[in-house]
Amino acid sequence: PNQGPLSSWGGGGARSQHLDDAPDALASPPVMEIQLRPLPKKQGAVGSENRQANVRVDPSLGGNRDSLIQLSPVGRSSVGADSLVSPKMMHSPEPPVGGAPVFEAEAPRADPVRKRSSTGNPDLLSEDDEEEDVPAAGAALQEHFASLKAERGSGVEKGIKSIILDAKKEEMRSKRYDAKISGTGTALSVCVGTWNMGGRACPDDVDLSSWLQRDEFDVYAVGVQECEAGAGVSTANQRPRWERKLSDCIGTKYVILAKHCLGTTHLCCFVRKELQAECHDVHTAQVITGVGKVVANKAGVGVCFDFRHTSFLFVTAHFAAHMGKIKARNDDYARIDRELFRLMCPKIAATLPKQSSMSLMLGIGPDASKVAPAPAPTMDQTFPPAKAGGRVEPSVSAHFDRVFWFGDFNYRIENTREYVDGKLGEKSEQALQSLLEDDQLLAQMAGQAVFKGCKEPMIHFAPSYKYDKGTDTYDTGKKMRVQAWTDRILFRTPADNPDCIRCTNYDAVMDIRLSDHKPVVAHFEVHVPTEDKGTTKVGRQAMKKGSSACAIL
Repeated sequence: PNQGPLSSWGGGGARSQHLDDAPDALASPPVMEIQLRPLPKKQGAVGSENRQANVRVDPSLGGNRDSLIQLSPVGRSSVGADSLVSPKMMHSPEPPVGGAPVFEAEAPRADPVRKRSSTGNPDLLSEDDEEEDVPAAGAALQEHFASLKAERGSGVEKGIKSIILDAKKEEMRSKRYDAKISGTGTALSVCVGTWNMGGRACPDDVDLSSWLQRDEFDVYAVGVQECEAGAGVSTANQRPRWERKLSDCIGTKYVILAKHCLGTTHLCCFVRKELQAECHDVHTAQVITGVGKVVANKAGVGVCFDFRHTSFLFVTAHFAAHMGKIKARNDDYARIDRELFRLMCPKIAATLPKQSSMSLMLGIGPDASKVAPAPAPTMDQTFPPAKAGGRVEPSVSAHFDRVFWFGDFNYRIENTREYVDGKLGEKSEQALQSLLEDDQLLAQMAGQAVFKGCKEPMIHFAPSYKYDKGTDTYDTGKKMRVQAWTDRILFRTPADNPDCIRCTNYDAVMDIRLSDHKPVVAHFEVHVPTEDKGTTKVGRQAMKKGSSACAIL
């Protein structure tokens, strides 16, 4: 436990560069010491009184550099997840004489709807440990969901139906789609896959070809969660075994263009070998959204690159679990979208208000009212997205030409298990649509809370969660969790070219039974113009390397 720093360049868990990339001037920055420790143990609390950590934080606020955080254990125990049990921290008004400012992390209190997890920390519950934070069943549960709908109002309910109708129209238009859109160019075939692996490694004898068809596409982007370990119990920064499995499945005609691993969240992009020379400005980045914004039990990972004159962005993410954690999921999305913008587009992000190191660590965003005006476009700065009024939008999704989000977003169906079982038993499109009207993600999108400007293909498959492992049977355990479309794939196109991406297939793969989630896949045709109509002249100046995991466990 006393073998030096546990983390390097990683303010707030959002990073995209190795320590070696830091300038010499910041090699030994001035630091202030902050002591983190649990408060005295309270009745019913979970945690240890004997664990604490010394944290050294760089107070420098210059430029876009992240903070240098060094963590070392105090006493006989190594730093554990319960050393930072809550992002809620209290700062003493004045530092003690001759000492450092003290931040005390409040010990978690007993939660009547969540049990102690296998990790010893209720904030690190795996989905197997999950206790739903809603009434158990019966009339109380039905009344709970009815009140949620009433709170949303008719506007959101109409918005959900509008999203479903638009997806149907998009699907019908896709069937009549001509790949030769206005102007000359190329139609790239893109396969996007997401899978929560349930904390397990993929055995050699498991065939993934029904999920990722061999030699079929120009680009493969594969994001997985809980890869080879449960959420929050790994600090791995690479998954060579999993990458070999993907390479064997996809075929020898491809190379890995970019990959990034943060704990159990992994993203890998493959391209055909003959296309590699046309891909440039390749970058990866990560954003931690887990406990205290420093534990990587939940996170987002991004890969961006330019193909000819068109910029691509792929983001895979694992959002907060539990039925009632809608706001937490929305916050996870907002944080990833904002922090990836800062990491992948620092030239434009530099126009935004600066944040302190501690605010980054706690995930506190800038005041939107103080967003700086967008700089005047020049020959090397031609980003299209500035909000009305000439203000830069602090969103990574708004600054690329072709954008894909995919992962275990954990949004649930707000209805009872009995109701969902009944609808799925009907095996009809009308029944699926009625369940989609209870889908939390569509409700949040209808209210403009998340994924602004994004679209999702029409869903024709049964919920991808939660199955008894090794079967096609939904949860038969004592908790009888409600099924949900937790695993999703969305895309975004420029406002002036909405038809540049079309989805040709969107499905869950039922014959892979390793996890309690089914893999989900989407196939796209993506138009790339020959003429220079993209955003690649911008010179994003993103960090050239991804970074290893920075997590406290």
